[in-house]
Amino acid sequence: MYGWKYRNKGKTYCSSQDSRKDERGYPGWIPLSQLAFVEMKDWNRKNYAIVISNVVLMYLEEKGIDIKLIYLTTLPIEGIINEKVKVKTPQGVGLLS
Repeated sequence: MYGWKYRNKGKTYCSSQDSRKDERGYPGWIPLSQLAFVEMKDWNRKNYAIVISNVVLMYLEEKGIDIKLIYLTTLPIEGIINEKVKVKTPQGVGLLS
């Protein structure tokens, strides 16, 4: 995704999702608190975990809390530990079960 910010929201374009509205991709607005700058080299992976249910809980190791992930959230896979999928997030490593 890429875009620009206005007040407390970021205008985004999802380049992987075609749109008749905009050639850059599907447009939308996301609260800035839900966005983070990341290096592309850290996120370009061969395998990704994609949420295919309404909500999934992810345990965020560094903060010791569960976070709700919503439908079609996509995160790069770091590996598998004790039948849990280890994923990379802007806040650190997360575990999906």
